[in-house]
Amino acid sequence: MGSWISFDRDSGSVEEVRDYCKSVIFVKFYGQTSSMKGETDKTIDAIDGCENLGSLIKELHEEVAKQKSAKNFEITDDFRLILRKIANLRLCNKDCETADHCYERLLKNADLFAAIYKKRGKLSQGLSEEHDHYWGTRQQMMCGKTIADWLEKREKKAKNSTYDADSFDPIFGVLLNPTGGRVGPGDTNWMHEALFDDLGAFAYHSAVHDGFGYLKTNHSTGPGYNYLNKGLFGDSSPLGGQISGISFWESTLDDEKPEDAPLDKFNFK
Repeated sequence: MGSWISFDRDSGSVEEVRDYCKSVIFVKFYGQTSSMKGETDKTIDAIDGCENLGSLIKELHEEVAKQKSAKNFEITDDFRLILRKIANLRLCNKDCETADHCYERLLKNADLFAAIYKKRGKLSQGLSEEHDHYWGTRQQMMCGKTIADWLEKREKKAKNSTYDADSFDPIFGVLLNPTGGRVGPGDTNWMHEALFDDLGAFAYHSAVHDGFGYLKTNHSTGPGYNYLNKGLFGDSSPLGGQISGISFWESTLDDEKPEDAPLDKFNFK
């Protein structure tokens, strides 16, 4: 489960985390509901009754929550129907897959999600209606990607694993931790509104800090909150990694300058 007190981690694993963090700087997501140059944590041009990636992920979350026992969760026909709609938004549109291929990929992912969700054994904390604009945004998807990438990595290393999908879609990381990536604990508002900085250090740090911390405390994998292994607090304490993480991102982003980069430098995931 990790520790609330920091302990030494080998330099190779810390370097792996650094490399992962740097790899997500210029990432954007097929279907994301937010812009890249502006508020990356809020849906743009939202229209009541109009389905977008955010509203569909929210529908998935609500469909999952209908089953009150996480340990007995099963994929329903309605869940599959929503995935079919999401496939039209999440497909790689550079002629590398069709909507049908994307749907088949998401179905394989759904089986892995179901197994992980049942083993975790508890419902996911949703977003308040006040924060409906957060569903499907780049920031939420960035945290979802962190969770999905490391769970996929663990699954592929597992003995006798039968998982054969090319990737684990970030939407399933979002379903496991919908509030992830918001500055401050859980679904809080004032801290996020005060400190969130779109393509800045707080945004990137919050996405990976929440993702890594969630992984350690819920699935005993990933580097945990103290993802750079610096400071007093350990992998299972939300206080862990705050100062060192933000400092790392300030330095890294000062070199990479995503806020000044052209949109075509950001790669779709």
